[in-house]
Amino acid sequence: MSMINVARAAILAVAAAAPVLAETPADAASQQVRVLLKHEAALKADVLQVQVVGQTVYVRGVVDSQLESDEVDSVATAIPGAHVVNATVVTGAGS
Repeated sequence: MSMINVARAAILAVAAAAPVLAETPADAASQQVRVLLKHEAALKADVLQVQVVGQTVYVRGVVDSQLESDEVDSVATAIPGAHVVNATVVTGAGS
């Protein structure tokens, strides 16, 4: 397991164990994805919006490169059973 995957697994474990103020499982999943995105140095989590409907995670926002957009997919799929709809817009600023 790579160091990035180990770090992501540790963050996911912390997010799962943290007190969740969510009212529904979808709220809890949204909160977990937001926590994971905020811990990714390359992503500007403050400009990404997360919504979970059923098992589908919708991520919208602006990223600087295709690599960052791919990272959004990677982070959001860390939620078990999640189907990800990545609607991020790549500005090309970081390409």
